[in-house]
Amino acid sequence: MQLGIGSGLIEDIQNRKYHEPEYHEKLVRYYADWINENDDKLTTNAFLITLTTWLAIYGVVMLVLGVASPLLEFIPKVSFIVVTVSVAALALLSMTDKL
Repeated sequence: MQLGIGSGLIEDIQNRKYHEPEYHEKLVRYYADWINENDDKLTTNAFLITLTTWLAIYGVVMLVLGVASPLLEFIPKVSFIVVTVSVAALALLSMTDKL
């Protein structure tokens, strides 16, 4: 992942003595290349952070159900399956931008 276009590229453009429209065109092209290069990593990172968030929510809910189930006899064992399926469905929907 690049953190910027770098001062070397800007100096290179300035040292070649481009006219102002050419200078701006080159600079914009470098910025576009930089954004395109980082796009794949940002997409992957967005997927991973969404997955991490849903797994954290799932973990907390399952912990609460696990602690509460011996204390409260009315919590059916099916609730664990329902929570698992619900969180998985919400996670999949949110990662496909349908939520």
